[in-house]
Amino acid sequence: MPIAVTMPHLGDTVSDATISRWLRSPGDLVEKDEPLLEVSTDKVDTEITAPASGRLTEILFHEGDTSPVGVNLALIDDSASAAHSATPGSEPADTRRGAPYVTPLVRRLAAERGVDLTAMTGSGVGNRIRKADVLAAAGGAASDVPVSPRTPAANPYLSPLVGILVAQRGVDVTTVRGSGRNNRIRAVDISPRGRRTDAATAARPDRTEKLTRLRKVIAVRMVESLRTSAQLTTVVEVDLTAVNHLRGQHGAAFTAAHGIKLSFTPFFLRATATVLGSFPTFNASLDMTNGTVTYHGGIHLNVAVDTDRGLVAPVIRNADSLDIDEIALVTQDLANRARANTLTVDDMSGGTFTVTNTGSRGALFDTPIINQPQVAILGTGAVVARATVIRDERGNENVTVRNIAYLALTYDHRLIDGGDAARFLTAVKARLEAADFAAELTAGT
Repeated sequence: MPIAVTMPHLGDTVSDATISRWLRSPGDLVEKDEPLLEVSTDKVDTEITAPASGRLTEILFHEGDTSPVGVNLALIDDSASAAHSATPGSEPADTRRGAPYVTPLVRRLAAERGVDLTAMTGSGVGNRIRKADVLAAAGGAASDVPVSPRTPAANPYLSPLVGILVAQRGVDVTTVRGSGRNNRIRAVDISPRGRRTDAATAARPDRTEKLTRLRKVIAVRMVESLRTSAQLTTVVEVDLTAVNHLRGQHGAAFTAAHGIKLSFTPFFLRATATVLGSFPTFNASLDMTNGTVTYHGGIHLNVAVDTDRGLVAPVIRNADSLDIDEIALVTQDLANRARANTLTVDDMSGGTFTVTNTGSRGALFDTPIINQPQVAILGTGAVVARATVIRDERGNENVTVRNIAYLALTYDHRLIDGGDAARFLTAVKARLEAADFAAELTAGT
């Protein structure tokens, strides 16, 4: 009897998803709960598993197709049970070797996290290794605790460019220790300084690739945002010397207690969340179609995270009720899961104001684009040591070195006036320069 594989409900705001990759082909024997395909939405990527054991007889939607929720994607004949009808010759190659089946998505995640799959027993059907198993095995790999150097993986992940270089130069990648994040092999590792060959001096070939679903979504939303709202950016300078002093005082104890560094980011988020409570116009959404503005009761901060797939902005809920240590831990968890591609739809929904920290990559400031239908976004720049004129209590001016950063606020001029934007930024600046966070740091450690 045919069993339908349907597009599942992926969240209240998700009506369809795109087929990213089929992990099985028609005619393959599958088992219940085995990952069959990967799908992507505007917010997250995920796997869809087999609803029953049997033979995959027909695929109704192919890679790149978009399917509404609830529609049949494939059919499984459950009379051909994989557990009873499979012959030794028809088993997957990994099974014949005695190793559990691993999906390409899980294998890629394991390579990025440095997890040895051969030493693992999965929690899935037939001991299959799943995302959760790899993340659990990786443990604190994303923290700042030093780890022992890993030997190169047998089949390391290679970007298309590195793959071309490897093929051109005949390099055995199993002998190469990558210099990228999580030991990823980069082009510079394949082409050491001073090494010159005909292939090395040849012109680099052009590449044409289809945009990923996430990249398409980012492109469409950025253009729509600029077309939809009247965006203007205001910038102020903030003195973070006192905050940096707090980091020096409490940083070691904070890291010992929580396993992560105490960066400037949680201070930016804490100050913003606190100030938003007094500026409801900035914690709002504008609907010009219906001629309404919604002032949100909760303060839910989207935090922009830079990933290999593109920019994503998961949500810190009720950020105004969290202390510095809680904000730091939630932010780190969301960033880790964003880079591991394990965020849920709920993690990405319901934000009311966005903060983006381009300063983490050294940018002094930028003009961020509003995350619609929100009405403002705050960009935090790099914190740099700068010679600054300071006036003492007697009115004397002295030049001293201070830790300075820029705060750039892009706002929707249809709802927010320039004076309000300046007052909001000044309030965030005052909260940061007062640096009244010591009690929170002491309580958190």
